[in-house]
Amino acid sequence: IYVFGGMNGFQNSFRTNPSFENQKTAFVYKLSGYSMAIIALGILFYQLIWPGHRSMIIAGSTSCIISLGALLYMLKDLRKVDRKILLPRLVTWTLLGGYFLFTPQINWVKMKYNDHPSVIESFENMQNNPKNVTLRNIFHVSRKDIE
Repeated sequence: IYVFGGMNGFQNSFRTNPSFENQKTAFVYKLSGYSMAIIALGILFYQLIWPGHRSMIIAGSTSCIISLGALLYMLKDLRKVDRKILLPRLVTWTLLGGYFLFTPQINWVKMKYNDHPSVIESFENMQNNPKNVTLRNIFHVSRKDIE
């Protein structure tokens, strides 16, 4: 729901005056909304230890940086309200994406399963040999055993 409707609350003022500047600003709002949603999904995939988290965080962070650049380029043309709403959110989500992109997933697993060394060991074995399906199954079984 956030992906498709998350930024609509910001765009009510753009519908009343459809000038060219407002269309550019509305596009930046939509692009940044989709970018932040993709980063949020990537972080959720990261925390749930599902595959594909890295590519989602890279795609979301890249488009967040692009929309941040466009926002900074149009900074003089934006209203103060628009700057206060979007600029801190873009910076925060871009930094969050960078943090989760460069933090190894083993740190999250060690923090989440600190009382269960068998899960941590099976995750490390799975990470050392990612193509081995048996090690992946051992990790998933050891996770299900404790849950």
